[in-house]
Amino acid sequence: MRHDRPPFFADIRFGLALLSLLLSFRPAAASAAALAEPAPASSPVMAVTVTGELKRYHPITITLDGPTADEGGTPNPFLDYRFEVVFSQAELSVTVPGYFAADGNAAETGATGGNKWRAHFIPPRTGTWTFRTSFRSGTDVAIDTSPTAGTAVAEYDDIFGSFSITETDKTGPDFRGKGKLRFVGQRYLQFDNGDYYIKGGTDSPENFLAYEDFDGTYNNAGTNFIKSYTDHVSDWTSGDPTWKGTKGKGIIGAVNYLGSKGVNSLYFITMNVEGDGDDVWPWTSPTVRTQFDVSKLAQWDIVFSHMDKKGIMLHVVTQETENELLLNGGALGRLRKLYYRELIARFGYHHAITWNLGEENNDNTTAQRKEFAAYFAALDPYGHPVVIHTFPGEYDAVYGPLLGDVNFDGASLQTGKAENTHSLTLDWVNKSIDAGRTWYVTMDENGPWQDGATPDGAGNNHDFVRAEVLWGNYMAGGGGVEWYFGFEHDNNDLNAETFKTRENVWNFTRYAREFFEQYLPYTEMTSNDGLASNANAYVFAKTGQTYAVYLKNGGTTNLNITGSAATYTVKWYNPRAGGALQNGTVTTVNGPGNVSIGQPPSQTSLDWAALVTTDTPTAGLMGDASGDGTISALDASLILQHAIGLIVLPPATIDLADPSGNGEIIAFDASLVLQYVAGLRTCFPAEAGCAAGKTASTAARHAYFGAATRDAQGRIRVPIHLDDDGTSMRSAQLVVRYDASRSRFLGATAGGTDWQVVSREADGVITLAAAGLSDPGGTPLYLQFESAGLDAPALDATIRIDEGAPMRIASDAVDTPVTFALEPNYPNPFNPSTVIRYALPASNPVRIEVFDLTGRSVAVLVDATQPAGAHEVVFDAAGLPSGVYLYRLDAGSFRQTRRMTLVR
Repeated sequence: MRHDRPPFFADIRFGLALLSLLLSFRPAAASAAALAEPAPASSPVMAVTVTGELKRYHPITITLDGPTADEGGTPNPFLDYRFEVVFSQAELSVTVPGYFAADGNAAETGATGGNKWRAHFIPPRTGTWTFRTSFRSGTDVAIDTSPTAGTAVAEYDDIFGSFSITETDKTGPDFRGKGKLRFVGQRYLQFDNGDYYIKGGTDSPENFLAYEDFDGTYNNAGTNFIKSYTDHVSDWTSGDPTWKGTKGKGIIGAVNYLGSKGVNSLYFITMNVEGDGDDVWPWTSPTVRTQFDVSKLAQWDIVFSHMDKKGIMLHVVTQETENELLLNGGALGRLRKLYYRELIARFGYHHAITWNLGEENNDNTTAQRKEFAAYFAALDPYGHPVVIHTFPGEYDAVYGPLLGDVNFDGASLQTGKAENTHSLTLDWVNKSIDAGRTWYVTMDENGPWQDGATPDGAGNNHDFVRAEVLWGNYMAGGGGVEWYFGFEHDNNDLNAETFKTRENVWNFTRYAREFFEQYLPYTEMTSNDGLASNANAYVFAKTGQTYAVYLKNGGTTNLNITGSAATYTVKWYNPRAGGALQNGTVTTVNGPGNVSIGQPPSQTSLDWAALVTTDTPTAGLMGDASGDGTISALDASLILQHAIGLIVLPPATIDLADPSGNGEIIAFDASLVLQYVAGLRTCFPAEAGCAAGKTASTAARHAYFGAATRDAQGRIRVPIHLDDDGTSMRSAQLVVRYDASRSRFLGATAGGTDWQVVSREADGVITLAAAGLSDPGGTPLYLQFESAGLDAPALDATIRIDEGAPMRIASDAVDTPVTFALEPNYPNPFNPSTVIRYALPASNPVRIEVFDLTGRSVAVLVDATQPAGAHEVVFDAAGLPSGVYLYRLDAGSFRQTRRMTLVR
């Protein structure tokens, strides 16, 4: 998110804004609370109103009376003006992109022009909040993420105000009682109030927004799939929203019906021009790309707000496979940036959103997908999860290169065979864990395409898809399922107008969710099918505590209970009918050992779920921060996130997350876990009988900022050198301060591939933790910024290496290095090329030479006098065999050598 300069309350516009707010106060609007000095008589009076229920997690709208504009006018109100509002409380500052709202009531009036500009905010805290407007003009300024792009429009810029937020009064599925749904580095999304989320939704119709009551919506080509949702008009109730009189009853009634069935997500495309339906677009027509239909989008927003109240997540699919190249030939260019910005500005405030970068995506490149995700991360102030959907058979090509990417949060799976769901989900959950960034993995299109989930009635496939798709995903640790309507059946993926043809699907999906949410500590459990003797059983376990056993074809199984001599109760749950837990033929078993759980209470040839659990406390496994009974890279990631406050570990695992035994959870604990996973150690200092002590001495360690470098986009990369004087450095924690009014933090990375890094930023303060295995040799950490005027930011940091005492470093100007430095090459290992970076404090003759392990020179990369500053050179090892190579920097009297590995 972008953080601009803090409010300066002495600015005379503060007083002007607050005065105008008070003068414009009306019952429907809450306005700023105090007056400063009055405005000069010659100043125009600008109206800013604050509307909405002033409660935590409820949407707040800022409306500015700004310049008059029109959808098709010049300047273009979508491109050539950029409206933003910065909301602040204490250390928290959130910059929200705004948008052109025509007359402010376009859903009703159909207006194309006006002077209303809006921004929406969901306050995560109670108390007093301040806001400040930013209004800039200039060609294409809206898609420029630089804080100083364009020119400030003085009469609309830097207007200040405040409002006070009380506690929410909402309960149940209403998202206004839960807050934002966020990706938190785990298999499941989590709301601000702490509740976790497991998805049970609908994938069809993908053209849900092709609705006749939306302005400017019509069939553009081919078969007419425009919808009326007539069957759901009766589900609309008095007090529900409409527009233009009685319009909207059908689609609002459809949302009501889905909410009543416990459906908690809805997948829809916001642009299918040249696609399957060719009936959904956000623009004034399907042939334009820079003019947006304000009234249509306001009507969409009415439906989305109703979904919030009914507890239904917006699964926003931004394109489909047929039109991946429609905008800028598939690149992140002018049109695509504008499209994304409008989606984020108008709808990003909603509580539960997943941004899906494309249905069946295969034409975009990996680099483009990463650019799209990075743009969402930079612009979306709420950090909604970003995923992508692709064809069966394209998983490795599409998902593989995205594993570990800091801006990608999960896989939106499609399968050609329903029976592959369990293994496919488990595969990508585990691959993401191994990559150091656990994904949220969902099944969003269950194949085959002809069937999906067929309609209720004779010959339906519900027993099969319930077992293979729904429970298959859930029992693999997946984030949930959305149901696809097969194209060879009535009410299919494109022509569906009623959701009532799959009522049984919604029911058994709700039953599965209720089992997980009511009876399982599912966020602490992992798939472990090997514990069951029945080959048709899925097992989901918190080892020694809780076991869920799903028998696809009924019958019975033996269960291997490990690690505990406790007595376990055995209860059965009916996936077809839900309801209370029931007794079977066996009600208790004793662990540890291989025990029979008996038969379900009835209909023993059908699917059942068994719950095997004990109330006897079990000793936790040291290092197991996830509480899933295993020690993995996931535990190291959770420890790092806890160390900087990204997550709060549950009380049951707090002590387990401190394997160093020093009484606090720090990055060093994560490094111990990584060492354990890699086999470098066999126990932890906190365990009885394990040798205490650190991995290495920290006495001689120090740190310094290296020379900043810039890429072709002007992004600035600042290395932090952690010089360990030859000892082994495994972890570091940092608090870095910088001027957020001039620079924007983009992220942190590690120079070594076997390192994990997590960071969070608020109001110019970056908190970061990193842990790894190998000796990083001097520069494991990089901070990346976007800065006004391309100036490298002045930084001030407190750094703690391993368990050593914190040290403080600062730099007023990092452009000119203070010492020579040869950084680790990146990537490493590499094939066939890698980048070598180095720094010179003054002009010097420079020679960089590469040797094999026999000392034979294989390449001279630089042999010239170079000026002071940061430099880099590419080593292309084409033609050389795999192996370890040395590269050496000679500059004046300075010499340093490093190692790199070529792997073919």
